[in-house]
Amino acid sequence: MTITVSTEDPRNPDMAKILQTHLDFCRAVTPVGFSFALDLSKLVSPDITVFGARIDGELVGVGAIRILDKEHAELKSMHTLANYRGNGVGSAMVDHITAYAKEKGMKRLSLETGAKESYKAARDLYEKMGFTYCDAFGDYTLGLWSPQVSGLDSTHDLSRTSSQTHGMGESKSLFGSGKSS
Repeated sequence: MTITVSTEDPRNPDMAKILQTHLDFCRAVTPVGFSFALDLSKLVSPDITVFGARIDGELVGVGAIRILDKEHAELKSMHTLANYRGNGVGSAMVDHITAYAKEKGMKRLSLETGAKESYKAARDLYEKMGFTYCDAFGDYTLGLWSPQVSGLDSTHDLSRTSSQTHGMGESKSLFGSGKSS
């Protein structure tokens, strides 16, 4: 089984379908007002690049990167279809997005993810890929919700090299977030 990851147009029908699956999942398991998943209209933006993961031509995963400033980017919209989880799709996507971030001169790659049990597999993946917990970043701010209800932010410092970052010279982190403006 070969996983290929490449840039995709989020408006393509198969991408729109998997992105809607991602949004439906996030909205189903996250309190109202605390899901920061981007809908299709917000993913079509000059500061965002969307990627698709395919196995034998079939789209099985999605991920995106948002450039926050000249050295900091955010991993967004990570989702692998349920029947393909555990096959390396998420790892391939994170590796691809990390390499893309480095090519663009990013020194830090961050993300926000859910803190509930339904996001445990995602948190485990990010930790395995070298992300560490961090404070709120970008537009995220701490709210009244506890990390168990809201989300976790993570960052990866792309400017340093360590065995935890697979020798890529990156830094990644997660953070317990509240609400985004």
